[in-house]
Amino acid sequence: MREVCGELADKGLDRDELSAIINQFEFSIKETEEPQGLSRNINALSSWLYGGDPMIYLESERLVGELRAELDGSYFEDLLRETAVDDRDRVEVILKPSKTRGDELRAAETKRLETAAAAWDESDRARIIAENAALDAWQVGEDSPEAKATLPSLSIGDVDPEPEKSESVVSEYKGVKYVYHPVKSNGIVHGNLYFSVNDLSLDAVPMLSLMSDLLGELPTSKHTVLELQREIKRNIGAINYDVVTNAVKGDPSSCRVYFTVSFSALKARVPQAIDLICEILRETSFADSAAVREILLQVDEDVYQSFLTQGHRFAMRRALVPFNAASAVQEASGGYDFFRRVRDFKNNYDEKFGAFRDFAENAKNGIFNSARLTVTLTADDDGGDFAVFADRLELDGAVAAPDTMKLELSSKPVKEAIIIPAGVSYAAAGGHVSRCGAEFEGGLNVLSSILTYGYLWTEIRVRRGAYGCGFRAGERGSVFYYSYRDPSPLASLGVYADTPEFIRRFVESGEPLDNYIISSIAATEPLMSPARLGLAADRDLLSGVTFEDRRRIRREMLGFTPERMSACADMFDKLRGDLSVCVVGNGAALADTGDDWIRYTL
Repeated sequence: MREVCGELADKGLDRDELSAIINQFEFSIKETEEPQGLSRNINALSSWLYGGDPMIYLESERLVGELRAELDGSYFEDLLRETAVDDRDRVEVILKPSKTRGDELRAAETKRLETAAAAWDESDRARIIAENAALDAWQVGEDSPEAKATLPSLSIGDVDPEPEKSESVVSEYKGVKYVYHPVKSNGIVHGNLYFSVNDLSLDAVPMLSLMSDLLGELPTSKHTVLELQREIKRNIGAINYDVVTNAVKGDPSSCRVYFTVSFSALKARVPQAIDLICEILRETSFADSAAVREILLQVDEDVYQSFLTQGHRFAMRRALVPFNAASAVQEASGGYDFFRRVRDFKNNYDEKFGAFRDFAENAKNGIFNSARLTVTLTADDDGGDFAVFADRLELDGAVAAPDTMKLELSSKPVKEAIIIPAGVSYAAAGGHVSRCGAEFEGGLNVLSSILTYGYLWTEIRVRRGAYGCGFRAGERGSVFYYSYRDPSPLASLGVYADTPEFIRRFVESGEPLDNYIISSIAATEPLMSPARLGLAADRDLLSGVTFEDRRRIRREMLGFTPERMSACADMFDKLRGDLSVCVVGNGAALADTGDDWIRYTL
């Protein structure tokens, strides 16, 4: 590394590349996530704690200006020599993977425990059993009223009965709907392009999702990959491509599916950003088989690693597939079904590349055109002429997609196990309230808080040692449980099934609901960055959620009573026999699954 850095310093660093990096740095300073106040305090301490000026990390405009001024001199080359060439102190760390290390550690731990247990006499055993019983009683015990009274709290009267209202301005040009969300954004413009793909088959969704990983990573008719990525760094602060799905109110079998382009740019760079995005969408070349294969291998490995570290996300999505078209599409675009398609493509690459290339080339005109497009903008003001997208992406003969994608849902729940090479597991169970004759109501948000931070927290995290757990109810009627890094996932499924009994015990205890109601309402209105505020408004718009819907949900949350909670227990009685289950975990944890389970191996 030292030799390479020395060569770069002697030759001189590329000024265009440095300028692009400074632009990215300026963007990163302006685009801060919430809570911004906490971030600024931490940044100030980075120098203040060591006797420096706390304003160094707060006066971003001056800092960026100083960096740009240094482009004409040798500052960056001198800095590179000082930090990476002339400094002779270094440490090399070498990591060597092992296929047996995990088994060796587990065997050593088993032997250690057996040796310790063999040394106990009867008094030792009695003492340890008593200590464990005391621990168990403490874990499930309730805090005393006196202890709870020491915690600061709000009252229901402190909660605004009206939800926050976002204003949006809707207009249309050449058949394209434009939506502007006025939000203070510190000079950054956030844009989103939504291309409707409701006419796509479910089988085509994984390949469309794979395209989202390729755009911006392949050459266009105007730029090589390196040139393109430099232009992106110079003109776009952040850009992301994705397949987004929104459920349809009152119809679990229908959803709205979009291929999205989300980007953020400094206002002065918006025209160049628009040019680049249109170029990427309509002029990317998918002909380079070797380049596509290399990215495919990276996608395959990324999804594989995500299964090991975020298995609960995959399990939750898959558990909802039988009951919800939106979840089925999400599974095809980023779940286990997506992984299987990517792995099959990788393993049979030469045979399947041609079909994928043709699909991607056809999508450039068939999907990325103004007939399918909705544009949204979040910024301090109008942010520039976004109507240019309609002109640039206009295409004669382009066909609009239907309003929704409709899928045939399963008639019964399923049990699935996905075996992964890891020492941890993740357990999910999901269903839909419509299947037991109910509808979503705001009180389910309050019940989610009670179950997550009361019942599930105690039974799964505290008593059984899982790292995390929870219950969620979606506004379109989906409900699901999950556990994270769970040592006993099948036991967690039993805890989920016992939810009705817990609800009845809770109601009988007479514990007040006020704190749960307040925390649940707070969770519906978290601090969000301007970009996230825009995306939340987009989600409501594309899902058909109105302010009146939000107002009704707020009223239902504020009015949640023990009587309504008891009715939820009856609903969960019906629901527990109609939940699909998906456990992502190691073979040992899934050894007791029965013949009615479908098993896969990652």
